[in-house]
Amino acid sequence: MKAGFRKSLFGFNSDDVIEYIEKTHKDFSEKETLLNEKIDELKDELNSAKLQISDIIAEKTKIENDLKEYTEKYDEIERLSQNIGKLYLVSEANANAVIENAKQSREISEEAVSKSIKCADDTYSSLASLKDEIVKTSSEYLEKINSLMLSLESMKNNIYNNNLSAEKSIEEYEELLNSIKNKI
Repeated sequence: MKAGFRKSLFGFNSDDVIEYIEKTHKDFSEKETLLNEKIDELKDELNSAKLQISDIIAEKTKIENDLKEYTEKYDEIERLSQNIGKLYLVSEANANAVIENAKQSREISEEAVSKSIKCADDTYSSLASLKDEIVKTSSEYLEKINSLMLSLESMKNNIYNNNLSAEKSIEEYEELLNSIKNKI
């Protein structure tokens, strides 16, 4: 801002100088108000980001608990699988015994083989169902984790951009203050 002061008997016209100082002060006050509003806005965004982080941490804790529960279920399923394997071995041993007895009695052996086949079918169905459940559960947790990762990445970018904006506002404020100091 270029000041054009009229000259008077004792230097510059005091009314012109006072008017210039008041106008400069008013301009500075307006810019200061805008910058303070921007700072308040950025503080609000930062608080919002902190709340989002808290929410994400809570969701992470929930997922960790869910994962612990999943792991416990997986261990239980593993124990059941082992028991099913043992049942299968028992069924196989029974089938062998039945086959041996079949030599003595064909009718008894056919009934035992039929039972063993049914047991094997049930075991196979149980294992297939167990496999499907494990795949489904794993997919759900993977989707949740991917969603959280995307949310964290977005939040990180927002914080970074807000920080850059705040730094730029501070630099503009300091430049404005320096230019006013230099003019005065």
